[in-house]
Amino acid sequence: MIRVLLADDHAVLREGLARILDAEVDLSVVGECGTARALRARWERTDWDVLVLDLALPDGRGLDLLDELRAVRATAAVVVLSMYPEHLFGPTALHHGASAYLTKGRPSVEVLRAIRRAAAGRRTITEEIADQLVMLGTSDAPHTRLSKRELEVFEMVVRGYRTTEIGERLGVSLPTVSTHLRHVKEKFGVETVRELVDYAIAHDLLG
Repeated sequence: MIRVLLADDHAVLREGLARILDAEVDLSVVGECGTARALRARWERTDWDVLVLDLALPDGRGLDLLDELRAVRATAAVVVLSMYPEHLFGPTALHHGASAYLTKGRPSVEVLRAIRRAAAGRRTITEEIADQLVMLGTSDAPHTRLSKRELEVFEMVVRGYRTTEIGERLGVSLPTVSTHLRHVKEKFGVETVRELVDYAIAHDLLG
């Protein structure tokens, strides 16, 4: 039996996914978390085999949580299930130890397959992520040179989040957000957010 721990801030999604998983003879949901704080408490005192993780928990960013988890449980199997495009965050999530990165628009059969592969110590790489990994190896595109935090700031800026909202979501100060945004603009060689948005649209990074 594969024991699954769910972490997503949307209760309806957790409940729906739990029903799908519990209907499988080899899968069992052993816990649900809606916040990063709850997840930190759960991952140490709950016996689980695979964590299904949303990157956008309200009190903690998923990439940071991946790093924290790997520090205490290096062999943890994590399937990221996110609203963010696979080709934008997928390679980064895999680099930080995720076994799979899927968008929430994927069919349930693909999520089930990724969970089973993760439990067996195997990775799942979608076609979108594979294409991006090839590009990362052959291209010097600006967004491939962003740090983890810069990538998060870039993604939220082009989606229309204000500086204050970004700071709240990332748990950092406004000057820190401004510094990251300045670095993003420097790496892209642009001066305005509008130019960042145009780049994201042109490279199909908004999903």
